[in-house]
Amino acid sequence: TGRPYFRPEFVERIDRIVMFNYLDKNAASSILKKEIEKQNKTLEGRNYKLTIEPIVVEQMIEKFFVPAGGGRNVRQFYGKLIRSQISKVILSDTSPATEDKPKEISIQLNENEVKLVLTSKMENENDGIKAA
Repeated sequence: TGRPYFRPEFVERIDRIVMFNYLDKNAASSILKKEIEKQNKTLEGRNYKLTIEPIVVEQMIEKFFVPAGGGRNVRQFYGKLIRSQISKVILSDTSPATEDKPKEISIQLNENEVKLVLTSKMENENDGIKAA
């Protein structure tokens, strides 16, 4: 219990202690995929779609995931490495996407750098996670 570290007034207010396990790489991968799905819902109205190969998901988790950081850590590296670049890619697009010409933003990983690549033709109409 927390008795030796906290004052009795604080300890008396604690109803229960919940123990959490560290996330494994599979759970972190699921969180990353859900973040991409959420982003795709936002991009849907602009006729852009974010895609990522399963191997890139694995590589990103391998390079950037810290188990002690948990799900918050996954969301943070997603925000820093991907979400922040999406607006730059869309704003730099000289011929914006339309319903007739939707565009795909694919996530790639080179060494320690995440790169977003914009293509005019959408090859895959799935949830943004390409099949292996």
